[in-house]
Amino acid sequence: ASSPIWRQTTSFYVPLSSVGQRYPLESICAEHLSPLLLTYYAPLKGVLLSYSNVRLSDSPRGSQPKPPVLAKSVDEYAVSFVWVMADFIVLRPAKGVELDGRVNLVNESHMGLLIWNLFNASIDRKSLPKDWSW
Repeated sequence: ASSPIWRQTTSFYVPLSSVGQRYPLESICAEHLSPLLLTYYAPLKGVLLSYSNVRLSDSPRGSQPKPPVLAKSVDEYAVSFVWVMADFIVLRPAKGVELDGRVNLVNESHMGLLIWNLFNASIDRKSLPKDWSW
């Protein structure tokens, strides 16, 4: 089975708050990317483990823009919008992929595991071998 860890480069069209105009990359990371860490994010189709190489772009394809990259403001809306591109490390477990974990709970109904010291997993008693006992 293949690895459940994927690396992908993706771009998102995000609002840039007025307060973040002076430091746009730091603002976008704090407001949009960091809150997604260790959560499932549907556009990435997995759990975001980390991100790096964050950069502004003038298009979703991420062509190397010539500075400055301009944000788009719509009518009188208070924020402007900009394309941001980053490299993401995403967890996408699939059936058949092995994950290493440490047993942290065993009882009559299930077994609990701590995977990579980051995630909890639970295996129902019915899915465990019948000859196991504790």
